[in-house]
Amino acid sequence: MSVVSGESFRSWLSNALGVTPQARVDLLWLMMERQQRASFTYWFQLGLAMAIATLGLVLGSTGVVIGAMLISPLMEPIIEASMGLAVGSPYLAMRSFIRIGGSIVMVVVCAAVITVALPFREVTPEIAARTTPTVLDLLVALCCALMAAFTTARATTESAVAASGTAIGISLVPPLCVVGFGLGALSPSTAAGAALLFTANLSSILLFATLFFLACGMDRVDVDALESNALAGPHAGERMARAAQALRNVFGSRYGRPMRWLMPAVLVAAIYVPLSQALAEVTWQVSTRNRVTRLLAEEELTRDPVRQSITVERGTVAVRLVVLGNSDDAARVETELRQRIADAAGVEPVVSLVAVPDIGTVRATASTLIPKLPAPAPPIPEPPALPAAESAVHGALTAVWPRVAGEMLRWRLEHREGAPPLLEVLHAGPALSSAGEHLLARALTERLRASVQVRTVNFSVEPVTAPPEQAISWLPALTRMVESALDLEVAHVCVEAPPARAARGVPDALKAVTELQGRLAARMNVAAGPQWLARLSLAPCVAETQLATTPGTDALPPAKPSTAP
Repeated sequence: MSVVSGESFRSWLSNALGVTPQARVDLLWLMMERQQRASFTYWFQLGLAMAIATLGLVLGSTGVVIGAMLISPLMEPIIEASMGLAVGSPYLAMRSFIRIGGSIVMVVVCAAVITVALPFREVTPEIAARTTPTVLDLLVALCCALMAAFTTARATTESAVAASGTAIGISLVPPLCVVGFGLGALSPSTAAGAALLFTANLSSILLFATLFFLACGMDRVDVDALESNALAGPHAGERMARAAQALRNVFGSRYGRPMRWLMPAVLVAAIYVPLSQALAEVTWQVSTRNRVTRLLAEEELTRDPVRQSITVERGTVAVRLVVLGNSDDAARVETELRQRIADAAGVEPVVSLVAVPDIGTVRATASTLIPKLPAPAPPIPEPPALPAAESAVHGALTAVWPRVAGEMLRWRLEHREGAPPLLEVLHAGPALSSAGEHLLARALTERLRASVQVRTVNFSVEPVTAPPEQAISWLPALTRMVESALDLEVAHVCVEAPPARAARGVPDALKAVTELQGRLAARMNVAAGPQWLARLSLAPCVAETQLATTPGTDALPPAKPSTAP
């Protein structure tokens, strides 16, 4: 009854997938014929995939590694080996396993050579991700193996799209390249971890693809007839024919069928042990790191560290912190953390807590040192005074004044006790940077043979205009000019305003202008004009008619020296 049920399921699955008896024959013959041709194409694609994957892994580029997965042909002989085990074809199985073995050797050796030739050998995240496989990677390989077998048995357009996704999901060439990288970089742990991942993927594909092909009824094909035609071909060889005949006796024995799928099953079972241990290790690392993080957050001293390093790997826990506080509190917290982490993780941790003094600690320490401070140093003599003659200052300033800063309008000298005099210069042009002021002060010091500091104030005389309907965008500029004039007692603000009927909103803007005029009183003049206009001036504003017709005729007076009273 169980045999009938099993055969019924196989027939149903074959019909559901569209795998007809003729399709089985064609697929198996295609695989046998492909083993004898396209050898150069296979090795050429595999070599390029190896080079791209190795460089992508070293560069840490996920996109480059995915590209290598897409062009790698290594899935092809693995699927053909699964088919050979499923249908009992010694010729197909032997040729496939020989190609798989040669591919592994070529990829590992070439990747090692590239690694040795590289100027650096840094373990990137792409490399590290392929050195710690777990049972979860085995489950991913299981799903990809079934999809690979499905796309092989059902050769349609939608299957071709699924095959691309399978090539990305399963990781074959990149782990082998990481094995080569580990050998070239003399890192056995890196090579061993990547080899474990590749073995898990290879064994999963062999086992589950074999079972899938058996479920599709691929073993119903007359393999002997197809193999006879394949061995009669020009590329088979007498030695291959003898080896196939010897293996056929094994496959055709009483226990031949279960032995064929038991071989990859035993490999999967063997690989499951280290993968399950790795999964337990990863689980312990994640849970331990979370516990340590929570413990650090519970302590007030370690809640907001200056620097923090938590290392959890392979049964070891190391915590290194730099915190603000005193050394006594740090020693106490370090002892408590060591005990609490040991209880939570089950291992003896390495805890290092370094305390750096905060502001309060520094002040407390400084207060204890005040009586021990050395006597104050003698006062620094005041710098020599500037020449009394204002003409000397004005001449030196005129000689060194940079033209890029525009016209120098006025300057004012301020004497300060215990510091060099401050020379404040008002100019019409771009503002000088602090570096420009420093250079100007140095030039004046050399000419006057006395120390002097310089502060410049730029004064823009360019008018700001706007049409009557854009008073909202014009009023902020007028406000800034009024504030500048308040800071400079010699400044005036000249304003033109359109008539109230010129546009909507003009009456409200005129009220705002009147309020601003009240702040400056006589130093702000408002005249009638066709548009809004505002500008700063060092002289009183001209008459209304002249301002309305020629707004640029308000000439600035020449620079005159003045000193602070």
